Amino acid sequence: MQKTIQRPRINSVFITPHAYERYYDRVDAEAPKSEITETIKEIIKHGEVIYTKHSGPHKEYVLKYNGLEILAEVQNAKATVITCYGYSDYAKWYRRQEYFDRRSYCS
Repeated sequence: MQKTIQRPRINSVFITPHAYERYYDRVDAEAPKSEITETIKEIIKHGEVIYTKHSGPHKEYVLKYNGLEILAEVQNAKATVITCYGYSDYAKWYRRQEYFDRRSYCS
């Protein structure tokens, strides 16, 4: 049985230039910025929380919706979208590479 993570309350969304770049790189290089904004806002609004990160002073959430994953930091009901991981298959592969990189440095 999988434990569900409670969704954060979000009233406003800010998307970083880095998140737009990653969307272009990993999802669709020719999408207009307005379409990307709407897609990311849908992920924020309807996405499922996959897991949380505590790398800084504020909680970060990985959200997934329609196969796309993003990383957003939430503070005082304001979400700052840090990056777009792309489709789940790519995101899983990327996380595994980071895991293997960390293991090779530790041995």
